Amino acid sequence: MSYNGGARRVKCHRRLDEFLEHPDHGLINKFLPFEPFNESSAGNHVTNVQLNIFECGGIAIGLCVSHKIVDGAALHTFLKGWTNMARGAQEVVYPNLTAPSLFPAKSSTWLRDEMMAWSQTLIREGNCCTKRFVFRSDAIARLQARAAGNGVNSPTRVEAVSGFIWKCSMAA
Repeated sequence: MSYNGGARRVKCHRRLDEFLEHPDHGLINKFLPFEPFNESSAGNHVTNVQLNIFECGGIAIGLCVSHKIVDGAALHTFLKGWTNMARGAQEVVYPNLTAPSLFPAKSSTWLRDEMMAWSQTLIREGNCCTKRFVFRSDAIARLQARAAGNGVNSPTRVEAVSGFIWKCSMAA
């Protein structure tokens, strides 16, 4: 990859759709602004963005955000607001701040102890496996229609697919 004034030109002689169909997992980190790491250290930026431009004109945006600053809900709000601004939408995105009322903590040590117990059972060292699911645009449109039929107001493609995967996970 070569640097080009804020964006990186992807020199892999593949179109973006070809890369998505047959990804090279060894190249995925090349689309990020820097190599991911576990610990933040002094002087690092809390958010880094890299625009990757494929020779076909397709783009991939790589984003590294410190989890010490942003959780999943905050990242969703940030990305939705950024997307709306890029599209010129007038909708203002407000964060949902109801989590403390939905998940009240008994104490700060309780939450820390619970998270430690979860991480012990969920994160294991050794062999791991990565699964990739590709959804065709017509399948995503059907998922969006089904979600809208269940009372979700204008679900995005990501919301429809994420909801479907979560629903299947809960059923399993």
